[in-house]
Amino acid sequence: MKEETKGLLKESWRRYWRMVAKTWPVLLLVFIPIEMVYVALVPDDPEDMHAFMSSLRWSNILYCVFGILADAVVYRFVAADRANRSLSCWRLMAEGCSAWGRLFKTNLLSSVVIFLLLLCLVVPGIVWYVFYAFTTGCVVIGGLGPGGALEESRRMVKGLWWSTFWTMLVLFGLSYVIGILASTAVEEISTRLYFLFLDHISSESDVAWIACNAGFVASEVLLDIICLFAQVGMAVFYLRRVVTLRKEIDGVSDDVITQ
Repeated sequence: MKEETKGLLKESWRRYWRMVAKTWPVLLLVFIPIEMVYVALVPDDPEDMHAFMSSLRWSNILYCVFGILADAVVYRFVAADRANRSLSCWRLMAEGCSAWGRLFKTNLLSSVVIFLLLLCLVVPGIVWYVFYAFTTGCVVIGGLGPGGALEESRRMVKGLWWSTFWTMLVLFGLSYVIGILASTAVEEISTRLYFLFLDHISSESDVAWIACNAGFVASEVLLDIICLFAQVGMAVFYLRRVVTLRKEIDGVSDDVITQ
């Protein structure tokens, strides 16, 4: 692994743990309702694939609409942390909300473009997915609108497509592997505890339903939070790229750029 990638991972881990410690109330406020709605929509019959796919679609919609708020908070935190500025989690929440509309429009526009390219040929869709890797940073930190963010992201990735691709693969791969393992462990423990205490409660009661689903919600929320490591890494990657581009142009320092 290249030294640059190792340095990015080290910085990302360090800022990720600080981000979780600082913003966990906001993260729970975003992810718990999403997972609770998803659990409520999951069919009781595991063989009812139509109902299951419907619940999955609703879950994806909730992530697209509300989950991006967590991404905005992550990017604002990383920018502030790199500039040695301390912001409360609710200030970060407010700043994330202010960028939510532009971020939603940008993600919607990029998703449409990538989807159409994937329908035509798979490779162009992947190529432009990587070109749009920095759109969140361009919106949340750069303050750009949808069109400007897409164009700026493409400009930043141009000439570094393969480097960006492998960095994204490492960041998202690590996040999802660790997240799935941790989530599975929590779900397994919660299932064992549920059956252990089932003798003391009625299986038809509301308490039993809550106990049965609490572990699943907790495991999914844990997965969501762990997977935010990839967003922290992309925020760090974006800011490093901004620093490099600015220094090439006029020698602006890291501290000025991240303010």
